[in-house]
Amino acid sequence: MDCAAMTAHREAHFHQPPGRQIAAVALGAAAAPGGAGYSLARKIVIQRPSQDSMLPANKVSAIARGRLKDAQVLLDAGRYDGAFYLCGYSVEIALKARICRTLRWRGFPESPAEFKGRQAVRTHDLEVLLAFSGVEAIVLTGRMPEWSAVLEWNPEKRYIPIGHTTKQQAEDLMASARRLLEVL
Repeated sequence: MDCAAMTAHREAHFHQPPGRQIAAVALGAAAAPGGAGYSLARKIVIQRPSQDSMLPANKVSAIARGRLKDAQVLLDAGRYDGAFYLCGYSVEIALKARICRTLRWRGFPESPAEFKGRQAVRTHDLEVLLAFSGVEAIVLTGRMPEWSAVLEWNPEKRYIPIGHTTKQQAEDLMASARRLLEVL
């Protein structure tokens, strides 16, 4: 398939909504039985960075609540290390959702290009995220015990050996995360 044929084929068969760029790549040609030739083409979609491709703020909030539910399932199953990790992760995600609402972003950046000019929130540091959330005073005055408990979490907890976290630690972090998500 020559370049002009690929372009026509792309335009005819791979129309995409605005904001997407399409490329079709010829993979090769082979003769079919009877001497007829055919070619294979693969559709490649390249998403241009835009505010529209960010993860919508309401979905970020839903993910935070979903991760907390996942943590409860793990806690109920006696998987305390996983429950502990997901509780902290749910608070991180909830803080990012709150940042979207506070700063009136339609969504949270996902790609490096979307983080341009927003590097300060490209972190797992809960204290940094809280500072940008707009609810720092509320959390530090009304939820300090819960906040202190959650600060025991960090993303490196995913590497702790199985059996390191006790049932009590996981239950305490679950209760703290639930209380924090009420204000986030």
